[in-house]
Amino acid sequence: RASGDMGIITTGVMAARALEAADMLAATGVKCGVLNMHTVKPLDVDKVLELAGRVRLLVTIEEHTLIGGLGSAVCDVLADRMSGQQPAIRRLGIPDDFPMEYGSQDSMLETFGLQAPSISDTIRRALG
Repeated sequence: RASGDMGIITTGVMAARALEAADMLAATGVKCGVLNMHTVKPLDVDKVLELAGRVRLLVTIEEHTLIGGLGSAVCDVLADRMSGQQPAIRRLGIPDDFPMEYGSQDSMLETFGLQAPSISDTIRRALG
């Protein structure tokens, strides 16, 4: 998708939720590009830089711990290749804590704010 105010980089099962969140944002006038990464390693560095160069906010969304996943890989690219020029970044994923409850994939994603409505709300707040 084309970019605009902000861009989302996602992978795996989060792609559908990211697209849904982007549609919700578009309905409120926020232009949002979505980049679905088919792999985290190797990471498509050129695509990350292309999107990051066109947006003021970049959000990574993953069904993975925030440590050592897609968000970390994207942050590494931005630090190494866009130092001082990168957009603001927000990483959405699983916190590095032991969950105190369990359930279905959907219920756990809800708990961690990784369903489309929560994602779009988080992005709206990050945009200010």
